[in-house]
Amino acid sequence: MKFLKLAAIPLAIVFSVSASWVSAFAATRITTDTIEKNNGSAGLSLSDLQDLASDAFREIGYKVYEDDFKLKESKSSAPLDNEDNETEDDEVYYLVFDNDGEDIPTKSGYSTSVDRLTYIYYVGDKNVVTKNTITVENGETGLTLSALCKLAEDAFEKYHYVVDDSDFSQTSGPTLSSSSKTADGNTYKLTCNKIAVESGYTTTVSQLTYVYKVDTIASGVNAFVERLYKKALSRTPASSEVSYWAGQLTSGKSSGAQVAYGFVFSQEFLNRNLSNEAFIDTLYATMFDRSADSAGKSNWMGYLSNGLSRQYVFKGFVDSREFKDLCSSFDITKGTISLTEARDQNVGITMFVYRCYNKALNREPDINGLNYWCQLLLNKNLTPEQVASNFMFSQEMLNKNLSNTDFVKILYRVFLNREYDQNGLNSWVNLLNSGATRQQVLGGFSSSKEFSLLLASYGLA
Repeated sequence: MKFLKLAAIPLAIVFSVSASWVSAFAATRITTDTIEKNNGSAGLSLSDLQDLASDAFREIGYKVYEDDFKLKESKSSAPLDNEDNETEDDEVYYLVFDNDGEDIPTKSGYSTSVDRLTYIYYVGDKNVVTKNTITVENGETGLTLSALCKLAEDAFEKYHYVVDDSDFSQTSGPTLSSSSKTADGNTYKLTCNKIAVESGYTTTVSQLTYVYKVDTIASGVNAFVERLYKKALSRTPASSEVSYWAGQLTSGKSSGAQVAYGFVFSQEFLNRNLSNEAFIDTLYATMFDRSADSAGKSNWMGYLSNGLSRQYVFKGFVDSREFKDLCSSFDITKGTISLTEARDQNVGITMFVYRCYNKALNREPDINGLNYWCQLLLNKNLTPEQVASNFMFSQEMLNKNLSNTDFVKILYRVFLNREYDQNGLNSWVNLLNSGATRQQVLGGFSSSKEFSLLLASYGLA
C-alpha cells in the first residue's frame, strides 16, 4: 500500500507537542521478562490471573493490560476458561504476553527491548508435590487396562512423579483386560503405591489414585438440547435431532458453548433474519433463560452498532457466569468459542475504524474493508493517524470533490469528534486558500491534543 507523506505544517500554526520523548534519554531500562508467583491460591479464574500478571509487570514499569496476557500452558486436565474453571491445588499456570517481536510498551520514564512477558503462577509450594488424585470426566469407551495405566502414568508425570504404567493396578470398576474394555456408564479406579518424584521435589504422598469416568447420556443433556431448539429456533425437535446434539455433548466432541453456537449461527436461525435488537433478546432467552435488562441490552447494542460482530456478542454471553450456571444446571461442560475476524480482536481498534467510515465517508463499513483496516492496526502496519489519513485521501473521498470548507468540516468530525467552531473553521480554510496543502492541514488536526484524547478514549494513545 502506498502511504501519504505529510508535508511540513506552516510555522504560523501552533501545535501542542508531547514532550514525553525528552525523558526517554534518562529512561530506566527494564530487562525482566518473567515473574513467578509461588504459593498461589486455588479458586481463581483466568481473569483473576490476568489481573495479577498485569499488576505485577506494571509495578516494574511496563504499560500492559489484563487482556494482553493469554493462558499458554496448564497441567490441569480442565481448561482455565474465564469464569468457567478455577485454579486448582498443585497446578502451574503460564500466562504470556507475546508482542510479535515488538518491544513491550512501557510507562513514561522506562524503556525495554523485551518483546515477550511470562507470568508463572504456582498453586501451593512449587517444590512440594501433594497431588494424589486425578479424575477424568467423560472418558472414552474401548480402552484396555494397559491403555488406561499408560494414561495414569502420563497424567501423574506432569506433576513431577516418577512412575511407570506397570506400577498401577485396578482397584474398582468392572474388571479390565486386553479383551474387556472401558464401557459407557462405568467408573474405573487405578492406584499406585510405588511413589518417587523428580530431583529437586519432595512429597509425603503414599498412594496415587486415578479415576476414569465413562458417562452415558444424561437426561439433563437432552433437556439442554431441547431448550435450544425452543429458545433459538422456536420449534420442537425430532428425537433424532436431540440424540445427535446430546451425543456431541456427552462424547466431549462439543461443549455447551459450541453446541449453542451451532444453533445460533445455523442457516435455520439466520433465515429468521432478526434485527440486532431481536438477536440480543434471543440470546438473553437462550443463554440466560431470562429477559434482557435495559442496561445490559444497551451495552450489547453498542458493540453491534460500532462494528463488532454477532459472534463477538455471542462469546460475551458464553463467557458469562450466567451461562456457566445454566450449563451446570444441566450437568454439561460450558466451554467457549474462538473469534477469528480481525474486527473482533480489539474493541477500541474496531470502533476507531468504524468511526472513520462513519465520520469520513458517511457510510457503514463493508465487512471486508473493516477487517482489512483493523488487521493493519492490530499488526501495527499503520498508526491510527495513518489510517484516518488514508480515509481522508481515499479515492472514495476524492470522488466527492469537496470544497476546502467541506473538507475542513469533515476533519473536525474525524479528528476532533465534534462539529467545527466558526473561528477555527475560518482559520483553517484561510490557510488552504492561501496555499497550504490539505495534507498540511490534516497534520495540524492529527497533532492536536483533542485527537490524542480521542485516541486515548479508544485505548490507542
